[in-house]
Amino acid sequence: MKHIVTLSDHNYLIYGLTLYQSIEEQTENYTLHYLCTSQEAYDKLVSLNLPNIKPYNIKDLHKDKDFVQLKNNHKSNNRNGYGSNDHFHWALASFFSYYLMDSYDLPHVLYIDSDIVFYHPVERVLDAVSDKSIGLITHKHNKKDAATGYFNVGIVYFKNDEVGKSCLKFWRDCCINPSNEYSEVYGTCGDQKYLELFDKLFDKNKIKILCHEVGNIAPWNLHMCKLLGNNEMLWYDHEGFVLEPKTSKVQSIVFMHFSHFTPDFENQSFKLDRGGEWGPIASYDNVIELYREYFIRCFHIKRKYRL
Repeated sequence: MKHIVTLSDHNYLIYGLTLYQSIEEQTENYTLHYLCTSQEAYDKLVSLNLPNIKPYNIKDLHKDKDFVQLKNNHKSNNRNGYGSNDHFHWALASFFSYYLMDSYDLPHVLYIDSDIVFYHPVERVLDAVSDKSIGLITHKHNKKDAATGYFNVGIVYFKNDEVGKSCLKFWRDCCINPSNEYSEVYGTCGDQKYLELFDKLFDKNKIKILCHEVGNIAPWNLHMCKLLGNNEMLWYDHEGFVLEPKTSKVQSIVFMHFSHFTPDFENQSFKLDRGGEWGPIASYDNVIELYREYFIRCFHIKRKYRL
């Protein structure tokens, strides 16, 4: 059984169910543990009663005494209108993942952001992790001293062994307490930059950087990737941030992170970002086609489940 973890409120439920549909199409024997951060999202998922999804109400976490501290230290707000509660929302990835592993003794957890889509079975990630305790992806374009972090939290894997569970708890505890001893250097981007501490504080031989074997793209690294069609890409790494300097690699695209995607379903249109933050990616070969396909996926989910 593969244990996949995601979370969202009702505004992001379209994306979460699009993620689910992409997994459901090609992955067997899994449970998607879905934390609903709003009552509307929880009620909707319960009413849909979809196979392989287990909804959780965020109210369930109130039973955990550490959640009270998390909530008190991160005053949630939703002023941006995108279903994100800033640092409170970000901190839930580690908190909920540890909650599941500790409460239900799950053999592993694979956390996935809700605005990701898979084009190949999730097994591709688990196979790449192999016997390691932790699996991480990089931003590809960032150095390790970048304020936003060398690693990206879109996908993070932990095995329920001594290294994996201890590391997940460490990450969770850093997010609970934003005034922790590492926060001045590693608390610059919510929960994300703390991932750089994993190989400093835990056995680096138990950590796998997945990008070498699991092809993945996101708007922030599209300038390094040429989309070849048929869900393949050529990844250039001239600076040697992940690969050897001035090398490239052809990979199947296992998943893409559609961060900040902004659809307008009423007018059958979309934007690739919220305010131009991704730059000129719309001009890159095949990028618009990839985003158009994602828009269609989301539109079908919206119509199918009456969201």
